[in-house]
Amino acid sequence: HLSAAQHETEGFQLVLHAALTQARAVTIRVSPLVHSDGHALPDSAIALFREHYHLVLQPTGGYRWQRPAEYPDALLPFTAPEDGQPYGAPFAITRIGATGKPHIHGRQDHGFMFATGTYTGTENRAWVVQVVKGGPPGQATIRWSDQWKSGWDDDVRVKRWSAEDILIPAASDAALIPEIALKDGVAIRFTGETFVAGETYHVHTYARINQVIWGDISVPAQAQPGTYTGSVDVVVDGALLKTLPLSLDVWPFALPKPRTMTTALHGWMDAQFYADNPAADWQFEVLLHAHGIDLQTIHGQHTVWGGNPEQIDWTAFDQAARPRLDGSVYPDGVPIKQFHLGMYGCGNEWHWEKQAGQSESRVEQFASAFAKHLKAQVWFDRAYVYCRDEPSPQHIPGIVRDIRAFLRADPDWRGKFMITSAPREASPLLDLIDIWCVKYHWWIDPALRSRLRQEGRTFWTYVANTPHTPNPTYHIDARRGYEPRLIKWASWLQGSDGFLYWAAVLDQRYPNPW
Repeated sequence: HLSAAQHETEGFQLVLHAALTQARAVTIRVSPLVHSDGHALPDSAIALFREHYHLVLQPTGGYRWQRPAEYPDALLPFTAPEDGQPYGAPFAITRIGATGKPHIHGRQDHGFMFATGTYTGTENRAWVVQVVKGGPPGQATIRWSDQWKSGWDDDVRVKRWSAEDILIPAASDAALIPEIALKDGVAIRFTGETFVAGETYHVHTYARINQVIWGDISVPAQAQPGTYTGSVDVVVDGALLKTLPLSLDVWPFALPKPRTMTTALHGWMDAQFYADNPAADWQFEVLLHAHGIDLQTIHGQHTVWGGNPEQIDWTAFDQAARPRLDGSVYPDGVPIKQFHLGMYGCGNEWHWEKQAGQSESRVEQFASAFAKHLKAQVWFDRAYVYCRDEPSPQHIPGIVRDIRAFLRADPDWRGKFMITSAPREASPLLDLIDIWCVKYHWWIDPALRSRLRQEGRTFWTYVANTPHTPNPTYHIDARRGYEPRLIKWASWLQGSDGFLYWAAVLDQRYPNPW
């Protein structure tokens, strides 16, 4: 039984448990949700996703005692956003987990392994595959074990390796390398052009396994208050396995349009860190938006702003920004509240040295050009400048220098300078920073906070790679599933006017794992 306001998206989870068995062609069907007066929520109000598990080999800081484990995180839509074809479902439950590869700082990964097949064993096992001879497919060889004990890559320890090394088959297409059968129904296949000797790939198989389904119900702003009822069908191989009741209470009030609180979630949705898939990027943005969350920058814009400040090419920026700032691109028509311009960062050495050429007058020229264009588009009041992330003392002079240059160029920049740092008495930034973005667990002098608020400053909260346990985190291997709610509660106690997260998406350079 669920509850939601009008213009709110409420989620639910369904856990399928498989013990010593497997299932093929599994899917979920949700019936229309119908009010007692006969009114039904539209079919488009319900979206289903399969939760993809990530094998976390090296725990997040603060959880070093944990063994490798799998955690559900990525949401795979049942239908592909670009063409409407089946994607996350139907699916198979094979009792084979996700593949993991240990992270080595600075390593450029070229190959990756996927586990395939259907596990027929009756116990939990930890498998490891190691590259023995490096090189391309057709030359590289591997060995494997289903009795991993500890360690990664050259330091890996197992009870027993396979009797013989195995050649990774060659193929005309790096994505179509043939499968290699191991045992007990487990097989593997590789993708990539080059494999490095000593590297290891890890996968677990299970006697019992869960597959989790996530559902979103987006309640229209004009939905009739009251109770809506329906059902959820679990279908396996075309046959109905189970029908579950589903009900939703819609409260007689709506969440406001537009947003009353600024949100700024960052994510590197580009080919370097993420699948180079604009449709997937858009799906991610729409999901965030449905839950009342905005991205930090105008996604999809590639403004050319190097060189002459008077010759900035705003074409891509304007095309991406306009429908987001008027809301027309989003299904609910709600615009984003604020955005980081994503161009010159005050105190950013790269921008100071490259774009500004270490010239304050050039910083002024850029600031003037930015303000002129944003004002012409009537977007200036929605923009802010993310000066620098978590500055050290040596960065402060550069931040002061650049903010003053912006203000000389156009005094209307006042009110737009944000920094992820805590205010301190006697800091040269105290009279320059307008938005103090602090971690939710930091202590801020109440008198100083009150004074800054009276002067018109605002406070946001944020999380990033830290804090660590026992403080709540967004890390997927956190042991308490309610931690994200605690973060928002702590932010509310801080009186936060905004929330920033670094980063919502940061997948490494591995191929798409699903």
